Amino acid sequence: MQYQEHIPSSFCYYIECIDDTIYWKAPVSYVAKSEDDDVAKLFLDSLVKDVEDICQRFLGKPKKMIFTAVEEEIFNS
Repeated sequence: MQYQEHIPSSFCYYIECIDDTIYWKAPVSYVAKSEDDDVAKLFLDSLVKDVEDICQRFLGKPKKMIFTAVEEEIFNS
């Protein structure tokens, strides 16, 4: 039985928002500079950083819900 080990040497990802005026970021890419680079860890660290940035931007600023009188009555019941 043959066995192969894949060692990542690069990555690229792009986060797309439905509306570029709300959030836009250029694609993130990285190519290993040496065999010692832990490309998988760098990928995850970069992705976690971007997710944290998105959460801080959008989850940290809740918007007030706008109800009509009827909608508010239905919501409260």
